[in-house]
Amino acid sequence: MVGSGTFPLLARGETSRLGSLPLKPGAAGFVMVADVETVAGNGYQPVYLKFSPLGQTFTRDRHLQVVVSPHNYGATELDFTLTKAITIPEGLATFSHTLYVPHYYPWDSVELSILEDGEPIDSAGGLFHLASGLRTRFAQQTTSVGILAVADSETFDEPWKIYPDVRSLVTVLGNGPLPEDADAKRLDHAAARKLAGIVQPAWVQFRLIDDSNLHDDWLGYSQLDVILVAAPLLERIERDQPQRLEPLLNWLAAGGNLWVYAAERSSDGSLLGGMQLDSVPVNVVTSPANIAGQLNLKMPNDTTKLMYEPWSGVTKESSHYSYQNDLKLLTRGVILQKLKRAGHPFTQTVSKSEIAGQISLGSFGLGTVVSIGPDDPFPGSYQFWKSVVDIHHPGTTNWSERMGIDVPRGNDNYWMWLIPSVGQPPVKSFVLLNTMFAILIGPLCYFFFRKRQRLYLLYFVAPTLAMLVTLSLFAYALGADGTRTKIRSRQLSWIDLRNGYTTEQSRQTYYAVFGSRDGIRVPREASIYPVRNTPAFDRYYHSYGQSSRRGEISVTAADQYLAADFLPTRAQVQYLITRPRKTSNPIEFSFTIEDSSVTSHLSCELIRLVCRDSNGKYWQAENITPGNSVALVPGGEATVVQLLGPDVLPPLGSVPMLQQNRRGWGPGTGLQVSFLEKRLDAWSTNMPAGSFVATARLIDERLGVEGAVVLNSVHVVMGEIP
Repeated sequence: MVGSGTFPLLARGETSRLGSLPLKPGAAGFVMVADVETVAGNGYQPVYLKFSPLGQTFTRDRHLQVVVSPHNYGATELDFTLTKAITIPEGLATFSHTLYVPHYYPWDSVELSILEDGEPIDSAGGLFHLASGLRTRFAQQTTSVGILAVADSETFDEPWKIYPDVRSLVTVLGNGPLPEDADAKRLDHAAARKLAGIVQPAWVQFRLIDDSNLHDDWLGYSQLDVILVAAPLLERIERDQPQRLEPLLNWLAAGGNLWVYAAERSSDGSLLGGMQLDSVPVNVVTSPANIAGQLNLKMPNDTTKLMYEPWSGVTKESSHYSYQNDLKLLTRGVILQKLKRAGHPFTQTVSKSEIAGQISLGSFGLGTVVSIGPDDPFPGSYQFWKSVVDIHHPGTTNWSERMGIDVPRGNDNYWMWLIPSVGQPPVKSFVLLNTMFAILIGPLCYFFFRKRQRLYLLYFVAPTLAMLVTLSLFAYALGADGTRTKIRSRQLSWIDLRNGYTTEQSRQTYYAVFGSRDGIRVPREASIYPVRNTPAFDRYYHSYGQSSRRGEISVTAADQYLAADFLPTRAQVQYLITRPRKTSNPIEFSFTIEDSSVTSHLSCELIRLVCRDSNGKYWQAENITPGNSVALVPGGEATVVQLLGPDVLPPLGSVPMLQQNRRGWGPGTGLQVSFLEKRLDAWSTNMPAGSFVATARLIDERLGVEGAVVLNSVHVVMGEIP
């Protein structure tokens, strides 16, 4: 049943009204209103639920199940239904809850239903279509920036309270047009907020985040590449909402990028003041002489909007044939000269050392922290913001490059971590059995029955033996894979000893022989993304309606369970799982003339460890059990190569190209790997000074299926020595 009513088109970054239940007024004694971010990408999409009783308060505890089924306008092979149990305590006037729903494919509509005691509260749920300036189903994720600002500011007595003017960021981060408005004045609060909230004509979009509406789980930020926040506001969150600070730090440790401006106002005891931030080398700062070449001044200043084309996805209006004759775009060089004459901040240039003195850089888990000194660096110059972007590791400001996957497009790395010799027919055994059968049913049986003058029995014996052999072949093939689910796992643990955080990332392949009723279990605070060898759907030829394939996700207070088509029978499925969490001193190193040792407080045994001290000297140790210290002995560069062999980093070999559904989705993400996997690969040939890497026992809790057979799996622990 389709929800009635129309919903206004809201700006990107603000929530859009999805719908309300029950559709029949008074059917449940309460009303649930659902809102959603208007445009999303890879990651987890927040869906905001608000329950209001028909009376003044809820008169009893309500034990509900909310069921969410996102749909694309065509069926996909990743269609799923998510179920979450919610309890509303008696006596509340309102109750709010946020669902974090995996965004495995673009959504066009969302089906909602509510159950109580296993029965729907309405005759049917509601199917609500998304409404936004750029529909979610057409959005391709590029760079997403969350702007965390003060919600309750009535006066702007300090510059950092004014909303960031993002005009320069649109050009720098999104390869967008130069601002054609030559007004050199900084946008005021209302105008700056309005600009950030619209769909940008560039490959960067902004999400507006108020400090009064922070998430209680890092998955709420998982779609973002960068979060921009003022240092005084970050301190206020740290002081007044410490429970909301942890999700931000978890997102950062998982690989996010935190840009903190007005950093000169941070106190020594604050989060930012306590981080180890290093000065930016002058040689990475963009020089004034290089600006002209980077701005593509001979190209048109393409101010046209984003649009959707079935054969190319999201593109600019200027690329469409129907607009070619009507467009009269000025070149970027002409616009730049106009901005220079007006003294626009975008065009300002200063010495490289001056910019380097305003920026500091630090790491936190797998993420990056950029400290920006000025109170109000907006709109800022191209030179300044290009320098901020360039100090990051390549690709880390783009979700797909950082995570090494674009979920709906598929990834060739699926082929690199498969379970060998499962799900395949035992060809050699079949050939041998068929040869024996041919000999038996041919000359042997013929001579046997002819000698006894019973040749007519061949009419009965031959088909009977054929049936027995066929059943035997089937039983043999089935028994060759065993009866238990098989797993191949590469567990990576990045340990940030300086900040006390561990980021766990696993690439895991599952093969269920007879299926698994409980499915794959991952912690609630972990992200899990399917790694596919085919695109999830076809842009050219769509199967409208719901897919015959459907996965099931159940979310509890502690875990997520992925079942049904997320763990099919006799098919290999692969997932990338990431979980950041706070830890304290899991590994300790001591480098002295008298005694060099390593102490492990991890929950698993370290089989072999190689480290390189600050002087570049290699050390190694073996069999480091939890809670014990082991002496380090001198090693060499060859020990790293031996440690990170083909079991850890399989050779590329002959990898099949990404399979395409007809002509539809276009090229996939290819052989991309995550930032942590890239770092592991780099360390295998050039391990930096002040780092360590070790192989360890597998952590069973991270496997996701109990009682499974684990094959060809490894666990690598790595990090930097403070």
